[in-house]
Amino acid sequence: MHRRSFLKALPTAALAAPLAAPGIRKAAAQAAPTRNETLLLVQEYGPNSLDMQGIGSSQPVNGVALNCYDRLVRFKRVKLDDVTTSFDINALEPELAESWQEASDGTSVTFVGQMPVSMADAASPPAT
Repeated sequence: MHRRSFLKALPTAALAAPLAAPGIRKAAAQAAPTRNETLLLVQEYGPNSLDMQGIGSSQPVNGVALNCYDRLVRFKRVKLDDVTTSFDINALEPELAESWQEASDGTSVTFVGQMPVSMADAASPPAT
């Protein structure tokens, strides 16, 4: 199951119920979110940016970014046993990219991707 399908399938209450503290008063009622895609991420401290490649970005940035952004490729998933999954950092598998070709001199990579893909600002990525 893909990450987005999984997150959409889970009701927010099911995710938040184990985190509820019974001794704490409930907050005043809030209006329902206007979007169907809501990510609730509970961490000790929050991210200092949403740019995971930025200089000085904190570790929680990865927790947000990896759940919000689709990537061209990702590290290959390796099943260690019935419960545990890890990643092989020496192998890649496609996410948005259907295929890719590394230049013979190793200085560039050409990706062939699933279209249409929209960027965060709703613009289409440049086709090359």
